[in-house]
Amino acid sequence: MNAADDREMRSLHGELARELADRVKNGDEIIVPAAGEAPASTQRVKASAATLNVARAFLKDNGIEAEAPAPRKQTPVQELEDAMADAEADTEFPTFTH
Repeated sequence: MNAADDREMRSLHGELARELADRVKNGDEIIVPAAGEAPASTQRVKASAATLNVARAFLKDNGIEAEAPAPRKQTPVQELEDAMADAEADTEFPTFTH
């Protein structure tokens, strides 16, 4: 590939990335048919599954992967639950015989 073709491919790649980013952030633009005398108009709607799949494939093809989320901090209730489970495991309960 010559330098001109390489520049065009890089430009196309950048345009595709910008377009996908816009659609994921702002939704797909659809044409709303005309009603009566009113002209057709456009409207933004939530990005379609097809658009999201194209964006996912684009990222994957470019070696971009999300890292696993950092472990979330335990809430006080979760800490209490863990402490109770640990205390219960460490405690020997007396057995009563008659």
